[in-house]
Amino acid sequence: MKTNIEKIKDVLQILQEGYDKRDPEYLDTFMQIYSSKDSSLIIGTGQGGDFRGFEKAKELFLWDWKYWGDVMFDVNTSDIQVNGDMAWVFISADLKLDHNEKYLNKIALERIKTTLEDEKTSDNAKMGDILKLSALNFVEKVKGEKFNCPLRVTIVLTKEKDNWFISHMHFSNPIGLFNSFPRKEEI
Repeated sequence: MKTNIEKIKDVLQILQEGYDKRDPEYLDTFMQIYSSKDSSLIIGTGQGGDFRGFEKAKELFLWDWKYWGDVMFDVNTSDIQVNGDMAWVFISADLKLDHNEKYLNKIALERIKTTLEDEKTSDNAKMGDILKLSALNFVEKVKGEKFNCPLRVTIVLTKEKDNWFISHMHFSNPIGLFNSFPRKEEI
């Protein structure tokens, strides 16, 4: 019989398989590792990157598989802690991105549109966000299209009927905002 740690590593392997396959047809099978509770939450690396509930998680994974780069989770060196029916994992990952100028412009313009539509944000704050997004967009274009991004991922799992389910994920990059990290050639 598998230990809790082994079962959690199995969940992490399925997480990796999803990012390897990047196949919308695999999504329903993949989502069997994710909590169906509405309180589940994924926090992404970008502005406005919080996704609550099962359906929003599905949307995020589909978006990641379609638009994000290749993600390699370091399952073997993950730090897994278990306490009863709760577990938390710290796992490092490597994200390989290939973003051309058209893609970077599209993402920046989408973020600017979201900023402009935010009724809770003051006009001065919106202007600051737009200036920051525009400047970072140009910085990224100067660096080139292909680069690596280290990621840190924190995962909380809950145990239900002897199975582990992801109930919370938090992705972050340890270096900065909007892909502001050195390219592989610069390291």
